This record gives sequence, structure tokens and C-alpha cells, in this order.
Amino acid sequence: MRYVVCVVLLCCLAFSSIWAYRVNYETRDVVKNLKSLKAQISSEEEKLIMLEGEWAYLNRPERLSLLAERFFSYLRLMPMSAENFAEVDVIKFYKSSETIKSKYKPILDKAHKQSGDQR
Repeated sequence: MRYVVCVVLLCCLAFSSIWAYRVNYETRDVVKNLKSLKAQISSEEEKLIMLEGEWAYLNRPERLSLLAERFFSYLRLMPMSAENFAEVDVIKFYKSSETIKSKYKPILDKAHKQSGDQR
């Protein structure tokens, strides 16, 4: 009987040591992947900051006005004046009950109606 108990305990010990070994190395892999992802996120954030700076530099008003003047005839732009803007009263606002006639079928309305029917 002692022999059977010792064998069972030895098997349990072997099983638990194999399980602990596996969990240990899985945890190490997860930590390694986490560090890699954090480094990748940091790199992407640095690139994003650089791109935002470049975007701000390229969209400076004085630069854009110089480009607009330089390529005015090529782009056939209209000169800026108050006549280029409409009054708010001229713009027609649709009420939510009114539908705009279009040659395209409203996909979102159709999907919304289908999801409303399923409730």
C-alpha cells in the first residue's frame, strides 16, 4: 500500500512540476510579447508626434497663402471675398421628418429598420 501511495505522490509531483514549468515559460513569453508591444506602441506614438508636427508645419496659414498666390492661375482659384460666403438664412435645413430624395438607397436607414424589427 505504501508503494502505491508513493507512486501516486511521485506522479502528482511530476505532473505539478511539468505544469509549473509550462506556466513559467508561457508567462515569460507573454511578458516578452508585452514588452515588444509596448516598444512598438512607443515607436508609433513618436511617429505620430512627428507627423502631427509636420502637418502643423505644412498647414501654416502664411505658407498656404504663399502657395495659393504662386499657383493661383494654375489652380484657377477665386479670390477670397465676402461674396464667396452665403448667409445662414440662405441655407435650407431639413427637418428630421423630411427625407431627401436621392437616387441612392439609404443603407443606414434600411439597416436601422431591420435592427428595429428584430427587437
